[in-house]
Amino acid sequence: MMNDVELKRIIYRLSFDLLDARLEQITDGENRLQLAFKRYSDEEGERRRFFLIIDFDPAHLDIYPTTHPKKAPPVPQAFTMLLRKYIANRMLTGLVMADDDRIVTFEFGWEDETQHELIVELTGRAPHVFFVETATRKILGCIGHDERRQVHDIYVRP
Repeated sequence: MMNDVELKRIIYRLSFDLLDARLEQITDGENRLQLAFKRYSDEEGERRRFFLIIDFDPAHLDIYPTTHPKKAPPVPQAFTMLLRKYIANRMLTGLVMADDDRIVTFEFGWEDETQHELIVELTGRAPHVFFVETATRKILGCIGHDERRQVHDIYVRP
């Protein structure tokens, strides 16, 4: 598991590569999400693909880029289908790490309007991933069990 400083470095670097990139594909696996982004560059019409793994296995809590995407299972999980419904083909409008904890927020929408957030809490022994509607702060879906924060509740930080 990477420490706080390493995670901040990765998030800082990813913000340069991924901001304004389009979320092209969402896949899952056991204790992970894989996000594939495509970014169009003004230089010679170049297209670049970026793969990002969100690993929420309690023994290995990380967010990291990869050049070798993992194979998706034949049947996606319900959470993955929810993400596909709301944020597939949306732009990553923001990528923020909390100053005081290992909580990373991926903001999705169009240009300057953020509509949904994928909040990854890499804290404690039980990681959580929340999918939140930005305007209402309503939790639309989650991975991990937390009696105080469930689907349809208002998202609050731990």
